[in-house]
Amino acid sequence: ELAIHTVGGDEGNVAIETLAGSALDGNLTASVHSFDTSPREKTVRLEQNGTLVEEQTIELAPGAHTFVSFGALTLATGPNRVRVELAPSDELPFDDARIIALRRPEPRPVLLVTGDLRAPDAFFVDAAMHSLTALALQPSTVAADKLADTMLEDYEFIVVTDAGALDEAAVAQVTDYVESGGALLMGLGVRSLSLAEVPVTGQGLGGPGLGGDSDAYTSIGALDASHPALRGLDALRAAKFFRYTPVAPDP
Repeated sequence: ELAIHTVGGDEGNVAIETLAGSALDGNLTASVHSFDTSPREKTVRLEQNGTLVEEQTIELAPGAHTFVSFGALTLATGPNRVRVELAPSDELPFDDARIIALRRPEPRPVLLVTGDLRAPDAFFVDAAMHSLTALALQPSTVAADKLADTMLEDYEFIVVTDAGALDEAAVAQVTDYVESGGALLMGLGVRSLSLAEVPVTGQGLGGPGLGGDSDAYTSIGALDASHPALRGLDALRAAKFFRYTPVAPDP
């Protein structure tokens, strides 16, 4: 059944047209539109998970369209039900309220393994992970020679800045973690130059490519942007690589 409602004129309708919020910082903004031909006063109420958090009184001129911003919400981990409503309600109550769900990312512990706690690569990777606020990563850094004292299963994934920093015992420990379903991101740095194969995964290494005092460089010819690890990295095709470690893919 189709019901026709008049949203303006004598009925004096006021509506919450949009409601937008950020799950990262808890900021929230509602768009309120008056369809009335006379000035109106409304109270805008904000509820979080069924609890009244804030309310504001606003004055609306005829036909006015205004934005109402609220103080940052303290979001619980996981989903949060956020509701904004106008009071008192009018003849058309269906547009007097809006509801959105804000899901605060759950903290994800990540282990950063480095050969030297003071090395630039450790600081760089740690800073990069902290900048990805939408992922709620919580990196912890450990020296490769102290890995035996760490429970790897407590971490969602592991980042090794240089595979050459792992000794035989550490390689076995990380291999067990991966074979048990853990995720691993591993770089091949200066310490990896003497390796014949990639630790854990076993692909062959062809020694350093280019490098030295040469101005020669290489670039990426093709990139599978459909792979999750490479999605959004098309700009790498314009990069110049003056030093790299060739890895022989599995047959």
